[in-house]
Amino acid sequence: MWSWALLALGLLASSISGVAWHTVAQNNENDSAAVTANSARARLSQSLQDDFDVAGTMGTLVTVNPELTNSQASQWFDIDGGTARHPDILGLGYIENVAPDQLATFAADEKVDPPFGVSSPDGFELTPPGQRSHYCLLRIGIFKFHITPTQNGSLQQALTAMSTFLGPGVDECVATRAQWGIQTAASAGVATVG
Repeated sequence: MWSWALLALGLLASSISGVAWHTVAQNNENDSAAVTANSARARLSQSLQDDFDVAGTMGTLVTVNPELTNSQASQWFDIDGGTARHPDILGLGYIENVAPDQLATFAADEKVDPPFGVSSPDGFELTPPGQRSHYCLLRIGIFKFHITPTQNGSLQQALTAMSTFLGPGVDECVATRAQWGIQTAASAGVATVG
């Protein structure tokens, strides 16, 4: 009889220990998931802050030096640490608010200093065409990621394809908002790509 009682007591203790162990393991798993989520949230928050800082600095550079070229912007990004310091940023773009009477000058500058280093094969084309009170046009565009020489042709093809919605002639205030879901502003702005 004592053996049955001892066996029942052992089974009861084992069951209680198993439930307790499961509860501890479940709590540890929940704690681990919470720690992982908090860590990811903190990294994302820091990454977004870094993007805002870089975009703000780029905007300041253009304000201080209105004649800033794509090459100079690229050099600044490299000096600032480039992809080593900002691994989540693949590129930067500066959208300029262009008045109708400045459109010809903008087009001539784009031909000499195209964003992303890729000239439009057909020259500057305003998309969509038409007269407006202002145009939001890509003036500076840089991409920063390491590629092998064999990937260079593919990169150029990708950049050319992207120029259909990121080209210097695309009026970002009108053309791409609904079509591509790109947020735009009626004034100059900087965007990071990452």
